[in-house]
Amino acid sequence: MSEGEVERRLEDTLRALVSFDTTSRLPNGKLIDWIEPRVAALGFRCERQRYPDDAGVEKVNLLAFTHGADAVPELALVGHTDCVPYDNGWAEALTLTRKDDRLYGRGACDTKAFLACALLAAERTRALVKKPFGLVFTADEEVGCLGAKMLLEARRGAARNAIVGEPTSLRPIRANKGYCLAEIQVSGKEGHSAYPDTGASAIFRAARLISRIEAYSKGPLRGETDRSLSRRTPRSTSGSSREAARRTSSPGAATLPSSGDPFLRSRWRPSRTPSSSSCSSCGARSPAARCGCASFAPTVAWKRPPLPRWSGFSRSRAVRARPR
Repeated sequence: MSEGEVERRLEDTLRALVSFDTTSRLPNGKLIDWIEPRVAALGFRCERQRYPDDAGVEKVNLLAFTHGADAVPELALVGHTDCVPYDNGWAEALTLTRKDDRLYGRGACDTKAFLACALLAAERTRALVKKPFGLVFTADEEVGCLGAKMLLEARRGAARNAIVGEPTSLRPIRANKGYCLAEIQVSGKEGHSAYPDTGASAIFRAARLISRIEAYSKGPLRGETDRSLSRRTPRSTSGSSREAARRTSSPGAATLPSSGDPFLRSRWRPSRTPSSSSCSSCGARSPAARCGCASFAPTVAWKRPPLPRWSGFSRSRAVRARPR
C-alpha cells in the first residue's frame, strides 16, 4: 500500500468517524456498530460493555483482541469515542473539511483521528502480529472517563502496555494531571436589603474567595511543575491549575464556563436618585450604555428630588401621614 493510499484511507476513515455525532450526552452505539464489523473481519475477538449514564442514555465500550480471553495483550491502543459539545453555528462540525494541510471536524483531533490510525494500523499489521494485541475504545471520557472506570470496575481491558491517543502533537507524555472536584458552600447571615448592615452577604464572601483562588492559580500554583511530564509540554499543561465554576454554566468537567449571569441589586435612599453617569476617562455621558473607552470608570451625578410639602411636617419626614 503506497503512502498516498494510506493517507487516503485514513482520511476516508476519519470522515466516517466524524460524521457520527458522539457528543458525550448522546449514545455512541452507531459509531461502535460501524467500527466492530471492520475489526471483526480482521479476526479480532470483539466484546461490548454496555452501561447507562446518569441520564439513562446507553453507552458502549468496545474491546477487540487478537488472541483468546486468557491472553493479556502485550500492547493496547486506547482511544475514546465521545467528544465535547460544539457551537450550533459550526455548520460543518460533522463533515470532515480540508483546509490547506489540515482536516477539521468535531472530534477530529480528540480522538477520532487516533481511532482511524488504530484501525488502519490493525489492518496493516494483523498478519504480522504474533503477540496479543488489543484495541480499547471507550465512552464518556470527556465527562470524567466514565467508560474507562466501568472497564476498571469490571476488570476488563487490561494490557501490559498501552498507547492512549490523546492529542499531544505526537510527543510522548507519560503522566497527566489529576482531577479533584470540591463543592464549597459559603454561609452568610440573612438581613433586609434595605438595611444590609444587619446581615452578611454570602455572595460577597464567595466573590472574595473566588478572587483569592484566581490569584493563587495565576501565581504560586501556575509556577509548579512536575518532572513526570514532558519538558516540551506547554506550561499550562505541565503546571498545576485551579478554577472556580458554577456547575450550571459549564457543560462538562473539562470545560471552562463560557458565561455567567450575576445580577446587581441597589437600594437608593429617598433623597438620592441616579440621573446620569459619565466616563471619568473621556467625560462622555451615557446613562444607558458604556462609551467606547477600553476601561469604563463611571462617575455618577446625583440630584435631590423634591419632597412633598405638607402642613405640619418638616422636609426631613419621609413618611406620608394624615394631618389632623
